[in-house]
Amino acid sequence: MLIYGSLYAVLAHLVLYASGMGLPAAVGPWALATVGLTSALGRVAIGHVADTVGRVRVFVACSVVMGLATLWLAVASSTAGVGAFALVFGLAYGGNGALLSPLVAALFGRENINAVFGLVSVAFAVSGLLAPAAAGATYDALGTYEPAFLVAGAGAVGIAGRWA
Repeated sequence: MLIYGSLYAVLAHLVLYASGMGLPAAVGPWALATVGLTSALGRVAIGHVADTVGRVRVFVACSVVMGLATLWLAVASSTAGVGAFALVFGLAYGGNGALLSPLVAALFGRENINAVFGLVSVAFAVSGLLAPAAAGATYDALGTYEPAFLVAGAGAVGIAGRWA
C-alpha cells in the first residue's frame, strides 16, 4: 500500500501541483503524459534487466526509485525539475508494474495465484482511495502538496527498503 501511495498521490495531483507552483499551464499535463509514456517504456524494457539481476531486486529498486522521485517532486520547483521527476518516476513505475504479477507468482506460487493477486489488488484499492484524498486534504489544510509528497515518498522508500 505504501509503495502505491506515491503513485496515486502523484497521478491525482501532479497537474494541480505544477500549476500551483506557477509553472506554465502545459507543464502538469505534459508531465503526466510523460509518466504514462515512460511507464510503458519501463514495462517493456524491464524484463531483461529483471531476468538478469533478479525480479525481487529490480522490483525493490523500482519501488525505491518511485519513492525517491516523489521526494524529489516535493522540492522540484522548475519545469525541468518536474520533467525529470516525470521521466524517472514513469520508468520506475513501469518496471514496478511489469514485475508485480511475475513476482507474486514467484513468491507465493501459482496454485492460488488468483486469490493472492486479489489480495494484492486490495492494496492498490486502499492506496487509490486514501492517497489522493490525503494529498488533497494536506493541500486544503496547508496550502501545499509538499508534505503529502514527502510522506508518500518516504513511505515508499521505507517499505521497499525493508525488502532489500
